[in-house]
Amino acid sequence: MIELAVLDIAGTTVEEHGAVYVALEEAVRAAGGTPSAADIGRWMGSGKREAITALLDGPGAGRRPTRGWTPRSRTSAPG
Repeated sequence: MIELAVLDIAGTTVEEHGAVYVALEEAVRAAGGTPSAADIGRWMGSGKREAITALLDGPGAGRRPTRGWTPRSRTSAPG
């Protein structure tokens, strides 16, 4: 019997009005980071573990993701 199914459809099927990125920013701030809105925006569509790790790296932590996607792209999701 299936006990749990987890689907990641935010922003693709369900309009979540940015709640994912509000939660990302709050989590990073709670861990001592100081991301700007631009820093958070650079990580749209990326894996959140990778984003959190990078956003907590300190100055310049909002650097672009290393994977081959572009921000806000729905056609080139991270691999």
